[in-house]
Amino acid sequence: MGKKDDQDDWAFKLDSDVTNNTESESLMMDGSVFDDTNSSVRELKAKLTQNASKTKRKTKHKALKVDHSKRVTKKSRRAVAKELNVDQTNSSIYTQNYCTRMERMTAGTVDAAFLIAIVLGCQFLAPLINEILDEFLVVITNVISVSPELITEYGWAIVAAALILLFYTIPSILYKASIGKSFMNIYVGKESQVGRYASIPQAFMREVLFKPISVLSVFGILMIFVNREQRSLHDRLSGTSVLKR
Repeated sequence: MGKKDDQDDWAFKLDSDVTNNTESESLMMDGSVFDDTNSSVRELKAKLTQNASKTKRKTKHKALKVDHSKRVTKKSRRAVAKELNVDQTNSSIYTQNYCTRMERMTAGTVDAAFLIAIVLGCQFLAPLINEILDEFLVVITNVISVSPELITEYGWAIVAAALILLFYTIPSILYKASIGKSFMNIYVGKESQVGRYASIPQAFMREVLFKPISVLSVFGILMIFVNREQRSLHDRLSGTSVLKR
């Protein structure tokens, strides 16, 4: 069988029409020969010539020049607004990034827990605190004009107030964030300027003057539920808002 296959004659002839068509297609694809006798070919050739001339006319333009000597610096929205004299207060584009009610409530809960822990801890350690204060009673009465009986009886409360002032009020004024706000990554900012921290006078009035009024009235705290900015009474009185970092 193998020898017979090797001896088979595989020669064959192509039809003349197929050969002619193949040669014509190869020549036309090569681009060297066109059959000008065919009207459709002449029309195609005319269209190609016309399109080529139009393309040449369109591409006659000046070359783009890039100045590499100037560096493009990225500008913030605030800088762009200053250049364009945009009023950030009245522009809807520049809006404050207010914190959510849940974030503010969580921060308030953490602050309340911290303050209650200080008060209860000092009350629990009242005997030890009073014993320490008795040793410095003479010095304290000379510095502060108060009766020794008052210091002995309410010494724990004085120490608690000092700790609250040191670890809560002063950081809130200087860093615009209490422990709870720092935990929730929020801060006290100016309501009139987008993304700006509150000034120290604003923070002082908010924490020392207006917050006690807001807390004692209860209504001042509940105001965060009746406005979309979550601003309390002490925020409105001091011109501040609690914002996301």
